Amino acid sequence: MKRFSRKKKWIIFLAVFLCVIVSGVTVFFACSGGGAAQPFEEQPSESMSYRLDPPDDGSLPEDHTQLENLGYIVGRLMARGYYHTDSSSEVSANALGVTVNQYVEGGKNYKDGVLIASTFSRGEGLGAPSPVAMQKFFGADKAVIRSAVSSDPADWAGSETEWNAGEPSEILSREQYSSRYGLWGTEFSDYVMQEDTILSFEEIVREGEEYVLSFSLDPVESTHYYGNQMITMGGLSACPAFEYVNVTLRYTEDWSITEMRISEKYTSSKGIIKAETTGETVISYSYDEADGNGAHRFRLPCGRVRLRARQRPHRLCDRGKDRRENGERDGAPAYERRRRGNDAVCRRGAQRPYRHKRRRGVPFL
Repeated sequence: MKRFSRKKKWIIFLAVFLCVIVSGVTVFFACSGGGAAQPFEEQPSESMSYRLDPPDDGSLPEDHTQLENLGYIVGRLMARGYYHTDSSSEVSANALGVTVNQYVEGGKNYKDGVLIASTFSRGEGLGAPSPVAMQKFFGADKAVIRSAVSSDPADWAGSETEWNAGEPSEILSREQYSSRYGLWGTEFSDYVMQEDTILSFEEIVREGEEYVLSFSLDPVESTHYYGNQMITMGGLSACPAFEYVNVTLRYTEDWSITEMRISEKYTSSKGIIKAETTGETVISYSYDEADGNGAHRFRLPCGRVRLRARQRPHRLCDRGKDRRENGERDGAPAYERRRRGNDAVCRRGAQRPYRHKRRRGVPFL
């Protein structure tokens, strides 16, 4: 029988131990097909955010309570026909002494009842998860989910990212979406923000022409649906146990939100391994379609109404920005030349993609 020296035994032991750690940390970020934990099945009501119609009597935010201000902020956003968001998240998980960081960039475009959300995720550190790019289409009663053609972040280009044109990854009803991913995409937040899920408010602060409203959410009651998303995306064996969720909103005197900041801490479980996790998210809001750096049209099946939304490129996707800058010639930027080409539409109303490839439309919106 072959005998190993003490040094070799230690090397083998450390290698095995390292593999266990890596696999243990990775599961908290990896996008799997679904988790073993039981999701929160209670279907959300019409809205899971406290909502009020903003007053038109000339009053200012300081003339109202913190809860009323939250309701007015939600009400103002939900009444808009168009809005755009850019989001950036940093998540850090520690399990068995190993730390893995995940960075997520995303954006939403809402127009006339239809919302398109894109997410680009990458990780850093030993055992970091594979990069993921996902796009979701929210219609009246269906959500369509598809992934990017490439899993290489170098190939992502924000609003110009090439998405899979075949069968969608998932087509979900509202009930199915709630069980897998939580609250519907047009909700104000992934968290339940109602009067009974808010633990405490801070005093409203005025900073220049903006107001700041900060509050803490109940870490259990506010995260029921958000937990479904984490179970699905991370394949967790139990819903994460949240320690705190803190929210800060910046808004103007007419209750138009300009920024949301969320800070959270929770413990994730996968089998016998637990990871202590903290996350910081910043979401910025804009309301002028001309603010976008490029027009992004989403091709629907023939005979359907076309949606035109604008979306800024994400920070992970500088390549698209470079293409626009390098492609400027003849006095017109690249995105404007593409727009002119796209305006030559096919018969029966289907749009020709600017890449000039025949692609199947996104069904069931």
